[in-house]
Amino acid sequence: DRDAHDDIVRVLLDEGVTAAVNGTTGGIDLTSTTGSVNVYYDTVNSTGNASLGNIGITGGRGSSTAGGAGQLTAIIARMQTAMRTALAKAWASRAQGLPLQSPRQALILASIVQLETPLPAELPKIAGVYENRLGKGMMLQADPTVIFAVTHGRSTALTHRVDDHDLSTASPYNTYRHHGLPPGPICAPGLAAIRAVLHPADTDALFFVATGKGGHVFARTFAKQRANIARYLARTSKKASAPPTTR
Repeated sequence: DRDAHDDIVRVLLDEGVTAAVNGTTGGIDLTSTTGSVNVYYDTVNSTGNASLGNIGITGGRGSSTAGGAGQLTAIIARMQTAMRTALAKAWASRAQGLPLQSPRQALILASIVQLETPLPAELPKIAGVYENRLGKGMMLQADPTVIFAVTHGRSTALTHRVDDHDLSTASPYNTYRHHGLPPGPICAPGLAAIRAVLHPADTDALFFVATGKGGHVFARTFAKQRANIARYLARTSKKASAPPTTR
């Protein structure tokens, strides 16, 4: 927001903020589950990089605009620098034998892990599951990537359970259709998620299902996963609530 008595623009972005490029309007939306901040650039090139033309920010209690070399550009640059610094430091102390080849791959996986669970204690185990799957050449089949593909990055949730139509969405971000990691992060992960993927839990689990209470149960085999799904689907159906996410 812009203070009434100065020209300082303050932007607070929560962990899990998503960024999406809208190719028709040339806008980049940074949307959080607790509110939204929309950053618009003049143009977005074919690689998804914004040009530094007129930049505007809306959301919160007010709005402001700035030139390409103005305050907002500086704020974004500081955010990028802080992320690069934190990521480089975490990458330098990573565990050995990870199926990740670069800090960027760690950032991409951390963005998925960030959106999978609201429980900080679960982050390393979620990371462990995905890294086990990567190591075995399995598809990640991560629902947050499907939601990112369906909503073009404008939301971290759907108004319905992820269904077959959603799973068939044609997008390089849809990890139900493409092996490996998506081409970029699906949100701005926090340091805890980054550290989790660089120091994942020691687990042999390959699957997990949401309990409907915020957490997950994990399974090594698909048979056990199916049993867990049936149990928690029955439990949530009795409560007339949405079924848990599955994979």
